[in-house]
Amino acid sequence: MKSYIFFISALILASVSVASELSPIEKKQRKVVSRFYEVLEMMPSRCPESKRSEYSSSVVKFENMYPKFKSALRDSKFRPYAIENFSNASAVTEGGCLYIKDALDRYTNTDKGKQKMLELLSVMAS
Repeated sequence: MKSYIFFISALILASVSVASELSPIEKKQRKVVSRFYEVLEMMPSRCPESKRSEYSSSVVKFENMYPKFKSALRDSKFRPYAIENFSNASAVTEGGCLYIKDALDRYTNTDKGKQKMLELLSVMAS
């Protein structure tokens, strides 16, 4: 039992030390990459069949509007982290899917969303 506790403690300490070694901007980048990996790549398959096409259309519009951001996400050193931590997420309800779709649409349809994307592009370019 002691060895099991030691092993778990070592894993926790290792993960904490890796996270603490990141600079503040790297922490932001990792968060942006993780969240958008989930929203752009994982959510379409997690949405209910009835909403999948509608959600995917919003993803395509977003990616077409922000190709530099899409490239920054794809080329980020934090992409493997995002894949590892968000690939096994469960299905999303129809309401949850529509909520995320609406949030994604705000990035392409509103001035405030477009301004936020400029900020996120700046974070990714840092």
